[in-house]
Amino acid sequence: MRRYTVLLSLLFVLALEGCSLLFTKGPPVGHEQMQYFTCSESNTAPVIDLVIGGLDLIGGFAIASDPEAYGYAEDQGGSAIALGVVQAAFLGVSAGIGFDRVKKCQAAKAAWAARQAHPAPSAAAPGMAIDSVSISPATVRAKVGEVVQVTAVAYGGGRAVAPQPAFKWSSSNDAIAWVTPSGLVSPLAPGTVVIAANAGSIVGVMTIVVTSAP
Repeated sequence: MRRYTVLLSLLFVLALEGCSLLFTKGPPVGHEQMQYFTCSESNTAPVIDLVIGGLDLIGGFAIASDPEAYGYAEDQGGSAIALGVVQAAFLGVSAGIGFDRVKKCQAAKAAWAARQAHPAPSAAAPGMAIDSVSISPATVRAKVGEVVQVTAVAYGGGRAVAPQPAFKWSSSNDAIAWVTPSGLVSPLAPGTVVIAANAGSIVGVMTIVVTSAP
């Protein structure tokens, strides 16, 4: 049974550790109506992963220095070090994912707060009720660092073009792509986002796929 001690310990640790993977959440790709989202703004879970990973390494070397004192067979010292390294590597990856999610969440929240503090006016088109809003192009692929101009058009009954209202623009994930009040989109990180243009309660959407810069 003692030969399986290291394997069982590894499975036990992997089942309990990885706080970042379990408890951190990044901003969603398409939060409903682009008005709110829930994600993690605290680095607590990634920091816990790093601390436990460091302790795993220390524990592995401590066991290797005197295996029998810790209930291991004499020839299991190397296995204990290997276990500590594997655990620390797993937790390092978990922490990295957690820090990335938190960074994107904080950026998206800050952009959302800035947009709320300086909202674009939303006005109904005079003389014609708006039935739909269309954004062109409907889908765009862009690299990080590029700037993309998208245009919204409001339509009334019978697909007649309505006098243009002051659209309220928003992005489903400001950490990936930010949109200005004039529909100018700035890709910031790889991913997919939904850009919306609101004319009162009528919303038009388009999709931008952001890829890494060469």
